[in-house]
Amino acid sequence: MDALQIGGIDLERIQFGLITHALNSHLLTEDADGFLGLGPQASRTNFERTFMDYMADQKLFGCRRFGFIFNNGVEGAGYIAFGNDVETHIKGELVFVDSTSVTNWQTELTKIMVGEHTVYVGARATLFDTLYKSVVLPSEVAKKINELLEPTGSVGPFTVMDCEMKQGLPDITFAFGSTQLVLKSHQYLARIEKDGRDYCVNIFAEADPTAFPSAIMGMSFISKFDTLFDLDLMRIGFASLGR
Repeated sequence: MDALQIGGIDLERIQFGLITHALNSHLLTEDADGFLGLGPQASRTNFERTFMDYMADQKLFGCRRFGFIFNNGVEGAGYIAFGNDVETHIKGELVFVDSTSVTNWQTELTKIMVGEHTVYVGARATLFDTLYKSVVLPSEVAKKINELLEPTGSVGPFTVMDCEMKQGLPDITFAFGSTQLVLKSHQYLARIEKDGRDYCVNIFAEADPTAFPSAIMGMSFISKFDTLFDLDLMRIGFASLGR
């Protein structure tokens, strides 16, 4: 047990764990010294309490909410808010996705459209997880998306794109039941450096076929919205940044 201070908030008797293995590890967020677990419920075999449990125990907030707030127009810049006033930080109108799990922020991905083309229909378990940097999709779905985006090659797990074409690329719509979340072309393209060279890639990567779940909406997706994670109502709210 140890103490932790975050954003001026002091928490005592925190239980820390050591991560030794992760599925799809080549797609994890890079340059991290540690991870602040914000899942709905602790794994009783490994941890007694979650970070939000500790906050609730110390009566720091009246409701169990947190949100990621991103600075429009500044890639990668933002902050996390906790408690009753998360919604006051959010720009735009929230739409909600219900969580289907008590241990993860998990829902069902029911449809993906690239422009007017439907590339996936089903009910696949899908995580929202900031530990991952990409949108990790089943191999056959990622391949269909990439075929429609006319890639120019690949680098590692990523598909190389011609960023000069971004104005002509279609919107991509992800449906979670009745809630639809849309990415514009400039929102699903990114620049990376590999072996001293710069590449323009899209954010869609193929999942390890043995991993569960096989779809993960990582930070490159989540950061395109202001979000509200509500542990009391077990739902996630998204407000488009429109950038």
